[in-house]
Amino acid sequence: MFKDYPERLKSKRIFILGDFNLNEKHEVWDGLYELGFNSAVKNTQTTLKIACKSGVYLNHTTDNIYYHSSEVEFVNSDHLDFVKTCSDLKNVRMLSEHLPVFLECIIE
Repeated sequence: MFKDYPERLKSKRIFILGDFNLNEKHEVWDGLYELGFNSAVKNTQTTLKIACKSGVYLNHTTDNIYYHSSEVEFVNSDHLDFVKTCSDLKNVRMLSEHLPVFLECIIE
């Protein structure tokens, strides 16, 4: 899927980000990992449930940022959980059912 990006773009300074509807462990990413890419967000739920269940409102791990490890030095990454409580869930979902994710890095 993304295998020819470094050649086509003539660079390894590539960031691929979005809602992929797949977590970072899915086999579809294997080819990208073989090219030297890493996922910034690991094992982190980034989508919101429709309703809280037992105080839990986070759901799937589908939002991520992929970067080439030889061109980008990882510093930090995570999701920004601005929901905080189940009472805020309905209002936040009016904005989006996804939490923002970020990658803090140094580009060599």
